[in-house]
Amino acid sequence: ILLLICIGPVGYFLNNTSDYDYDKKDNLKFFIGAAAAAAVIAVLFFLIFLTGLHKKIDAFNWAKTVTGIFVILAIVLLVASSLVADTVSYYKSSDIDDGKIDFCQFFENHDKKYRCGQLTTGAVFGFLAM
Repeated sequence: ILLLICIGPVGYFLNNTSDYDYDKKDNLKFFIGAAAAAAVIAVLFFLIFLTGLHKKIDAFNWAKTVTGIFVILAIVLLVASSLVADTVSYYKSSDIDDGKIDFCQFFENHDKKYRCGQLTTGAVFGFLAM
């Protein structure tokens, strides 16, 4: 659930931004990909254990396999969430319009549908989903 919550605001931000490639937009795309992959893998393992398929396939130790995969996913989510947090920090500290405002103020002053708060929400829930 937390993975889906963190994907929503960041996806909305990316979907509503203009075609102009704001700095660090690739960090947000990586975050969406990492969180979506983690959600799919979590659902896949849930279904494997729910259906009892893990009892039928005993070629490897399921506990160690699941632990290893989820440790790797947690590290990837940590990196991705850190990149989103860094992007928010960058948007708040980067001056545009001759140093008068930053990106976050620019988004709010021009009545954009996207805000830095959406990225902050995504980063927080990304950290919590680990």
